[in-house]
Amino acid sequence: MSKITNLAAIMRSQVAVLAKEFPRQAAQNKDKKTHSNSDTLDVAGLIVQKVKLISRQSPDRRQKAFRIFLENTIAAEIGLDVLSDPLFYQMIEDIQNTMYSDSTLRSLIEECIDQLLASQ
Repeated sequence: MSKITNLAAIMRSQVAVLAKEFPRQAAQNKDKKTHSNSDTLDVAGLIVQKVKLISRQSPDRRQKAFRIFLENTIAAEIGLDVLSDPLFYQMIEDIQNTMYSDSTLRSLIEECIDQLLASQ
């Protein structure tokens, strides 16, 4: 299992915990979708496509790649309708900062970013 898959699994379990705090939204999204391997591959393919669009000269390329990963992984879990909510992007910012501050996660994040950027 790749580092990206490991990190995505961690994030999915954390999103499941968050979903318990927001049962109405979680119930709506549960009715809308079921997870399959093809769904996971579609999200992974979308992430790879978006990461490829990041300029190699961008000074914050690594942070952008990880943010793309976060946004798409979490949106796939809780429902794509959150992409139109400005609060979703603030939540992503908070999650990214929290994850970066965790030394255990930081090394996994860096390896994940390396894998994401290797696809460029």
